[in-house]
Amino acid sequence: MTRLTRLILAAMLAAACAGPVATSGPTPTPAATPAPTPTATPPTPLAVPLGSIAPAEADALRRLAFAYWDAYNAYDVDRILSYLEPSERAKREAGIRDEIGRLKTFGVKLGISEQSPPALSAPDTGEMLMTMQEPLGSRTMKMVFLHRDGRWWVTAADEVPK
Repeated sequence: MTRLTRLILAAMLAAACAGPVATSGPTPTPAATPAPTPTATPPTPLAVPLGSIAPAEADALRRLAFAYWDAYNAYDVDRILSYLEPSERAKREAGIRDEIGRLKTFGVKLGISEQSPPALSAPDTGEMLMTMQEPLGSRTMKMVFLHRDGRWWVTAADEVPK
């Protein structure tokens, strides 16, 4: 059982007793376009130094991160999967469907806010930290993104160990 699954199970139990949690942070309007079909095109590195990121790219990552969590709060599995890099989508689909089913059953909503701004960790990889507020407290989540085929994809959204 993944850490996120354990986290969600604990949140659902608390939500059943405490009621829904108000969300914080901006409410993005994600594009309703389906994810493109994967191609054999190699990644195109971005021309910015590591540790920093162009403002337009930072905004794109920020919008993607909030749209991803907004889809979780809408219990929209297909939208969540559309944000995932295709190989990650294939690996994580069953687990995400289970997590969303449990969240929906108990009406759990996750509060999400930016903890640190997006930055590049490799020429085609971005990261940012988010704070996830749930019924039992808050957790730090590390979002990892990959730039491929002219767009950003989510490759990970995992809890940062304390």
